[in-house]
Amino acid sequence: MNKPLVPCLIGILIAFMATSCIKIPTASVQLATNLQTQGNTMHELNIAFVNALFAEKKAQVSTFIQQEYTPSIIDKYFKQLPNQSFTKKETAEIIASLIPEINKQKDDMLAALEQNRVKLITRLNNDHIYFITGSNALKDLLASASKLQDANTKLGVNITNTSGGKINMAAITKALDKLVASGGDLSSKINTLYTDIDKILEN
Repeated sequence: MNKPLVPCLIGILIAFMATSCIKIPTASVQLATNLQTQGNTMHELNIAFVNALFAEKKAQVSTFIQQEYTPSIIDKYFKQLPNQSFTKKETAEIIASLIPEINKQKDDMLAALEQNRVKLITRLNNDHIYFITGSNALKDLLASASKLQDANTKLGVNITNTSGGKINMAAITKALDKLVASGGDLSSKINTLYTDIDKILEN
């Protein structure tokens, strides 16, 4: 994913101001405010996107369990039984005995999705805090040219942190898709999801 637009624009402004003899126009403070508003809007859109993505995957898990996993488990179980016929009541009782384990697998998959959704939202919120801190420092800098050097040093640290806080959502989506893919052990796929998400957030 490309670096956020707003932090990059702020970085350009800082570089220009740090190397120039500048007379700060009054409109610059409003520009910084507008940039911060844009950044807040993008943050809200990112949060909404993550929530929508995980909601879609949770729905896919439910469909996967119902339409693929459950019939497969029931069929596999009956094939392992000695060749004999069962009454409708016996068949229903056998199937009912399998449902708790099937539901547990479903709950584990949904829990894995929810925990990783919270992890991503937390990362996005933390990155946004850096952005807000940097934006506020920029507005202070523009409002008081005499504090240029001190504010610039403070802002440089925050901009670096913000620009580095990018999340590869394409990789996130790919990792989520693995969870509802046909085939494979569900417990292994859940563990893989945690591992994949952690690796993506470390980069």
